[in-house]
Amino acid sequence: MRTFRQPAAAIDPTRFVRHRKYLFPLKRGKFGAPAPNQMASIDQLCERYPDKVFQTHLQSTEPQQPELFKFHIVDNGDTSEFETHCFFQSAGAVTSFLEGSSVDRTCCLVGPNNTSVEETAFNLSTRQLIKSLKLGVFNPYIRRYRRQGDLCARRSLPLPMRLSGTVASLNCLSAHNYFHWMVEVVPRIAGIEMAGIECDYYLIDCLSGFQRQVLALLGIPDEKLIQPHCHLNVECDRLLHVTQGNSAMHTHFKKMIDRNVDADPNAQRQIYISRKKAINRKIVNEPELEEILAARGFEIVCFEDLTVAQQFKIAGEARTIVTAHGAALANTMFARPGTNIVEMYPRQRGNITLYPALSHSRGLRHFTVLGDYTPLWKNIRVDWKNVSIALDLIDSQAVPSRSAA
Repeated sequence: MRTFRQPAAAIDPTRFVRHRKYLFPLKRGKFGAPAPNQMASIDQLCERYPDKVFQTHLQSTEPQQPELFKFHIVDNGDTSEFETHCFFQSAGAVTSFLEGSSVDRTCCLVGPNNTSVEETAFNLSTRQLIKSLKLGVFNPYIRRYRRQGDLCARRSLPLPMRLSGTVASLNCLSAHNYFHWMVEVVPRIAGIEMAGIECDYYLIDCLSGFQRQVLALLGIPDEKLIQPHCHLNVECDRLLHVTQGNSAMHTHFKKMIDRNVDADPNAQRQIYISRKKAINRKIVNEPELEEILAARGFEIVCFEDLTVAQQFKIAGEARTIVTAHGAALANTMFARPGTNIVEMYPRQRGNITLYPALSHSRGLRHFTVLGDYTPLWKNIRVDWKNVSIALDLIDSQAVPSRSAA
């Protein structure tokens, strides 16, 4: 077994080859450790191995928003309501494994007796995929798809590296994405602080500029960071797993960030976040929209030109934020309760409730203005009159009564 003596070296970008969301180490690791032959949930592991697996449940004094809520949709000059479920209200917990390891970039966990941890696995069901692929069950992609997130489907694992101390395993599927990293991954550090646990190392995506900036704001030094990758298998004295970021963690995460971000609590800024520098989902008729918003006193900003601290400050000082559907809306976690969010959303997409649910959990008022994709790079065309209707509703504090659910 190799000893991982210099965790800080793991974040050296020269040691990896990156292709978009994929990350490959330059030096191929050795495989040969036995793969798990069984899977169990955390509750089952706590019951079977109470001396090796135990949970710390997180408590929050913040009032919880109801799970069912309604948000406003503006389309074709008409305003309606849509009722949906808020998925940021789950209870939080930190699980400690005194015997276990974290495997791969997605941090799939192995518990006592070489048991795969079900909560960290994914792609466990291939039924829908089989239906959509040619050759069905005989398609070779099926096996690769299953092996991605099910350690029991693998022949072997990378040889483990032993690391002394307490290690937090934080990554998950899609941790490379700004939204998923900001909303689901890094708030788990707040969960660890809420549980009163001190960590020696953090297994978390930390190569991108925005990731390093956020981790620095949290006061985590580089020498405590370990970049997970596909050839990594870390064993330690105590391994921590934190449930996905929820409302309570987001609240504590904001408090941790506010220690180093000096936002004016009395500011009433009106912000339009432009996507003109993004690859896709640009507003094709943005000039006329900017003209309307400027007349209403809106500031026009591009988050690509700002540090994450500046972005968080703007979100914390805003009274109203207008922008197209995109990762910038993840920063609404740092907005004050009562802030108005106007999201321009292409009706052809399928996750319309994502940011309204986040807004609801943070006590924000959310308005969705529907637009349409254009053929080129999936940009969006939005009728500025619908945006004006949403802003008029905000100014009048009107709440439509007709439901579209």
